[in-house]
Amino acid sequence: RTRLLNLQADGHVNLELLEAYDPRINSSGTLDFSLSAVGTLQRPVVQGQARIRNGALAYGNLPNGLSDIEGVVLFSQEGAQIQKLTARSGGGEVAVGGFVAFSGDELRFNLTASGREMRLRYPQGVSTVWNADLQLSGTPKNATLSGEAIVTRFNLTQQFDLALLLASSKQPPEAPNPKSPLNNLRLDVHVTAGRGRFRHGH
Repeated sequence: RTRLLNLQADGHVNLELLEAYDPRINSSGTLDFSLSAVGTLQRPVVQGQARIRNGALAYGNLPNGLSDIEGVVLFSQEGAQIQKLTARSGGGEVAVGGFVAFSGDELRFNLTASGREMRLRYPQGVSTVWNADLQLSGTPKNATLSGEAIVTRFNLTQQFDLALLLASSKQPPEAPNPKSPLNNLRLDVHVTAGRGRFRHGH
């Protein structure tokens, strides 16, 4: 006997819940979602969307996080498609696109991020402004981050201490987390510098 589906779910999630998943995450904002499932148990048709409002996300000691996250993600039985997702990082604008798809038991993704005029203050005394166009594709077990990042401005402030920077570079690195998904990430990002914009600040 065929079992028919006709389900509807609407909800509201506080993004601070991400902090329970990993204490190094600092997050805020809201996520409103609406999902439906019709058809049969054997062949359900899933549709819905999620809207992020006033989101913010930072991780550990990373110098830059994301703020003013706004966007809409569409869901289907094939996966999730980013309809529109924007944010700010380091004072610059970031736009994210792409999709996450379910292929059998495997998760596949192809995500893009484009950032303009993002300021990075790292290490201490160094300030750079970046433009970047990046793509993350593959699976959780075999992913590639590719693209191009361009340094458009570079500034050394009075707080810059070369001796301190060299001393910190000699510190032994932290032991890698064997369960980290970064272990399966291959980097293919080209970094270049613009011309005529390097200066020493006071």
